[in-house]
Amino acid sequence: MGKYIYTYIENGQMYDESPSLAELLAKEGFFCEKIVTGRIEYIKIKDFETQIKDAQWLVFTSKNAVAGFAYNVGEMACEGEPDCDGVLNGDSVEAFAVRSGFPDGIKIAVVGNKTKEALRMACGFETDFVSYKSTGLELGRSLMNIAAGKIVYLCAEITSGSLEEAMNEYENLIKIPVYRNEPVDYDGMEYDSMNCGDIDGIIVTSGSSGERIKWLIDRLDDVLVYSIGPACSKKLMESGIVKERIVEAEKHTYDGLVEAVRCIADEKPVNDESVRLDINEYLERPKEVLSMFSEALRILDRNTAELMVDRMKDEMDELKVQKGKLEAQNGELEARKGELEAQNEALKASFKEKDAAIEAKDAEIERLKKLLEEQNK
Repeated sequence: MGKYIYTYIENGQMYDESPSLAELLAKEGFFCEKIVTGRIEYIKIKDFETQIKDAQWLVFTSKNAVAGFAYNVGEMACEGEPDCDGVLNGDSVEAFAVRSGFPDGIKIAVVGNKTKEALRMACGFETDFVSYKSTGLELGRSLMNIAAGKIVYLCAEITSGSLEEAMNEYENLIKIPVYRNEPVDYDGMEYDSMNCGDIDGIIVTSGSSGERIKWLIDRLDDVLVYSIGPACSKKLMESGIVKERIVEAEKHTYDGLVEAVRCIADEKPVNDESVRLDINEYLERPKEVLSMFSEALRILDRNTAELMVDRMKDEMDELKVQKGKLEAQNGELEARKGELEAQNEALKASFKEKDAAIEAKDAEIERLKKLLEEQNK
């Protein structure tokens, strides 16, 4: 269904179990090749707990920011502990909360549900607000309406500036860069030898990645460039990519990117000559074809298994809910039964008292009758 190049930034501490972009593309039947454009490095913040202290809001606009925050929490918890490995766990989160004066009432705002899940997985923190659009600009606008007090924005060393733009009139916004996106050295020979004649599109997952592969985008000047969102599209246009070549995902997520690719692919007419060339190429390289299909099938099998597990979990959760409801109803019935039995016992006791009173009255009546009979003799 087409071959695509997608940008990838390496991150060894990403708190995320969702499918990768490659897996999502393979699931739709697209072939893809990865080009590494950067590597995430975390920044150790001096006096981290002091800077966080007294914050009313923590703000995250990416999963990388969550990972950078978690890194600093782990580093802070290890201060003075020679055997500490810096791995984030419940103890280090608790230590951070105690030492930073982390208040119970602090609120957390994030961009998108993926960031929300990453925060829950990394730190066990629940999110108070998720922007309905996955952009820093939208989150910033929302915070201007709902937030008050000190806001700490955990971010990259270089940001797109969209959240700051939306909150430029907010007086108490504190930016703390917790990670940087470092460029990587390309293997020029590898990419120069790449067969780019059959590439249908370039998928760009961040603005910095778009800038770093500008040379490749220029080389493939007749293919579309898929952008993950407005900030990415802005960077692409600033680097000289014409707007007409850019297809921006409506949902600013990996799923949104795949949907954009699929929509364009569905509209694209089939080129018989291209199909013939592809078949000839596959015939010449059968091992590569089998490898690609084996990988695609492996990903599909794993996704199917994960889907079945998720469905079974959902069914189990539903059964647990139903069980809880039935147990609650049973408890109510047992309590009602006890009340009814108590009422029944009370009625029985009342009946016995009344029977005893009636017998006493009958005995008195009999005594009076006898007394009258004796008087009448």
